Amino acid sequence: MKPLLDRRHRPVSQGLDAPSNHSGPRGIAGTWGKVLGSGVVPALVGLIAVSVGLSFSGAHFASAANGVAIGYYAAIVGLLTIGETIVLITGGVDLSTGPLLGVSGMTGAVVILNGHASPALGILACLGTGLVGGVANGLLVAYARITPLIATLGVGSVATGCTLLLSKGGNTLAPLPAAYTWFGSATIGIVPVLLIGVVVLYIAGEMALRRTVFGRDLYSIGGNVKAAILAGIPRNRRLLTLYALAGLCYGVAGLAETGFLDAATSAAGQSQILPPIAAAVIGGVALVGGRGSLLGALVGVVFVATIEDGMAILNIASSYTPIVYGLVVVAAVGLGSIQGGSFLRRNSTGGSG
Repeated sequence: MKPLLDRRHRPVSQGLDAPSNHSGPRGIAGTWGKVLGSGVVPALVGLIAVSVGLSFSGAHFASAANGVAIGYYAAIVGLLTIGETIVLITGGVDLSTGPLLGVSGMTGAVVILNGHASPALGILACLGTGLVGGVANGLLVAYARITPLIATLGVGSVATGCTLLLSKGGNTLAPLPAAYTWFGSATIGIVPVLLIGVVVLYIAGEMALRRTVFGRDLYSIGGNVKAAILAGIPRNRRLLTLYALAGLCYGVAGLAETGFLDAATSAAGQSQILPPIAAAVIGGVALVGGRGSLLGALVGVVFVATIEDGMAILNIASSYTPIVYGLVVVAAVGLGSIQGGSFLRRNSTGGSG
């Protein structure tokens, strides 16, 4: 079927926040302008308010050491949020984030410690495991036409089981070679190398979403998948590629967390399913697809990390954390609905994948 419009010029069905080639290259400044107009301002205001409040709480929130701690947590959640964000932009959702982080880190550790392999091979095993999990998600969503919620939930459950099997019932594998833990533990001065790498990934990913055909196609699929298919966008290939990239991000997160802890634990990632979704939604990413940005999601990541850190330094029980995340997500979605009117409308195009 002949495409309705040449996609090299403009996506046929743009989402609520889809980029346009006609705007011309404006660099990071122009990109941030679009981000600030996409519903992320309330998150910035909330982040500033929470940070100021914690700074005057009498705790050590404003200390350099605490800033580094927030940076480490934000970097790991940030890696998961990259994958979650690009999936949400297409109208899907990924519940395999934390489980794939856990199984990736455990696989790399098992290859090194039990398989007596080199750290390089362990790193490849870690990243490869995340990639395989992402490809599995992509095949189920794109070709088997299984709803993303169910597909990723199933893959995540399998990943959790594999983590337990690899750890022989929940054992911790440690210590690990310095070459394997370097990415998650090395610093330049007091700044974690991991944090620098994540910021670079966010900037590069944002530019890819805004300036490449692949990125614009993701917005088009999330905005109106039927129109995107009629326009000649290869939906299945795009979805398979994006889920594979998301899985690779989870593998990198597994490498980072294992390196930071200098150990692979069976519990790694089990509490990291909701935070990436919360960060993305707080940062202005629409749950129905077609709207959002990685730089906006990055603001959400910092907000989530700050809330997590604030609860810890104020000695608030960790059992309250899911409650806080739930309330924050509901508030963010509700605010987006009020601001955008049709923010949560259910489009008739099957935007879920």
